[in-house]
Amino acid sequence: MRSRRLLRTLVAFASIALLGGCASIPTSGGVNAGITFESSSGVELDILARGPQEGDSPQQILEGFLAAAASPQLDYRIAREFLTPSFSKIWKPDAGTTVDAPLQRSFDATSDASIALRVRPLATVGADGMYVASPAAAAETRNYTFAQVDGQWRMSRAPQGIVIDQSSFGIVFGAYRLQFFSADGRFFVPDVRWFARRETTQTAIVRALVAGPAPWLAPGVTTAIPAGAQLDSDSVPIVNGSASVNLAIDQVPDAQTLSRISAQIRSSLSGVSAITGLSLSVNGSPENPRLLVPSPQTEALVDARPAVMGDAGFGYLSNVSNQVEVDPTLSGAIAALGPDSIALGIGGAFAAVRSAVGISRVSASGTERIVSGAGWLAPAVDFAGGIWSSQEAGPMVWHGPDGSAVTLPVAWGNVALEAFAVSRDGARLAAVLQDGAVTRIVVAAVNRGAGGAPTSLGSPLPVTEYFGTGDAVGWADSSTIVVLGRSDTAAREVTFAQVGGSSSRAPAPPNALALATGNSSRELRILDAEGQILQSTGASWQVRANGIRVLATQIGLR
Repeated sequence: MRSRRLLRTLVAFASIALLGGCASIPTSGGVNAGITFESSSGVELDILARGPQEGDSPQQILEGFLAAAASPQLDYRIAREFLTPSFSKIWKPDAGTTVDAPLQRSFDATSDASIALRVRPLATVGADGMYVASPAAAAETRNYTFAQVDGQWRMSRAPQGIVIDQSSFGIVFGAYRLQFFSADGRFFVPDVRWFARRETTQTAIVRALVAGPAPWLAPGVTTAIPAGAQLDSDSVPIVNGSASVNLAIDQVPDAQTLSRISAQIRSSLSGVSAITGLSLSVNGSPENPRLLVPSPQTEALVDARPAVMGDAGFGYLSNVSNQVEVDPTLSGAIAALGPDSIALGIGGAFAAVRSAVGISRVSASGTERIVSGAGWLAPAVDFAGGIWSSQEAGPMVWHGPDGSAVTLPVAWGNVALEAFAVSRDGARLAAVLQDGAVTRIVVAAVNRGAGGAPTSLGSPLPVTEYFGTGDAVGWADSSTIVVLGRSDTAAREVTFAQVGGSSSRAPAPPNALALATGNSSRELRILDAEGQILQSTGASWQVRANGIRVLATQIGLR
């Protein structure tokens, strides 16, 4: 008979083996060594939990029940063994998940047959898979009642859902990307959801996809799945590697829409390792939609060479010689402005340049001042050829390539905006806000109209917060925001925050000034006060080049 000690050992060993650098929820000064990114697919591992033992006390039953949350297979079969038969029928483990630190749990027996469990949530996950960090949450109490069944204690009443410790959560749950379309259909925009890795994970993913994007994201994306559609079965079975999805839809979509629906489902299920294909039916009738061409991009690629302003001019840092290959079209005009910030447009066709005189658009057609004066934050660009500008108090302004301007009110309250960045798909805007000693990272959907011009910003979603500052921001990938700032001890650091997930912090070069992201975690670049470009190796920073004045950001190759 396996003991609880063995179970804890298995969980601890799996945590170390699989999550050596797993992200945590930061609230204060300490930083994590190295830089880590979470995988959406991860390693699928069954954790063996032990069922109830003869003579277990109510607290032992509760402890065993909590440990069994790490074994979700067969609809939490082992966890249900700790419940009375009648309560097992109505207990809904998927109603919600509370992620906590097990060392902060306390048990208070309020009677011979009831226990009050106090936990301090680190995060919660709803039935829809939406993750909400709780970095400063107060302790909460959950009440459990017990009854005798054939002379053995079993749980007869408990809150719906599960409580799971942070280490086990990282093993048992996976981050899966529901895919929706950007306004122009060129990109898939991820909506990260967390589901337990088990035999029904694919069902949870498809059900959430059909229900639509998270409310905060909805203004910035579209879906091909018609309103009112439902998953017309209780499950999405996998047969010979193919996921069988049957949708109930009032009116059968046309061929192009079916291709878009199929593309959404395929991409959303790509994080489930057991799935290699898709069998799609509508109202019980099999469909064979053509592959969507062109296929939406899941990640927008930028030039692998850093875009920089060096002594020789503006251009790209060679991967071979580490010398600046000057851009003959833009270099002279950019240099003439004396830039301190550069954001490069699609394919390097134009640049948004901040200098002492304001923000200018530089292209082959010439230089155009779009805002004048001081106090402007580093500008951003987007796929529609627009330039975004703002000052600390807002609002955001989008400057179109035709000279138009759209003012976009912001909804993050009376706090200072320190930096912002538009995602490469153009659907979201990340903002770094300073609220006293606390830095808050938020993201808002960008609602776009005809021609790609934005019409409004959605309600901001809090992503994470920490004690310290943030002064530069970028998108490390389509769901991860990276911020350069200072900890509460004034040390330079970078924060990685997954939209819809957890966050981690790592040391940055001591004199770091600016950052730019590339096409992978190893292409994060930092410019320091000595004019050095440093690139992350995962565990340290390596000097890539010297004599650099400005490190530019890029939005995409095409």
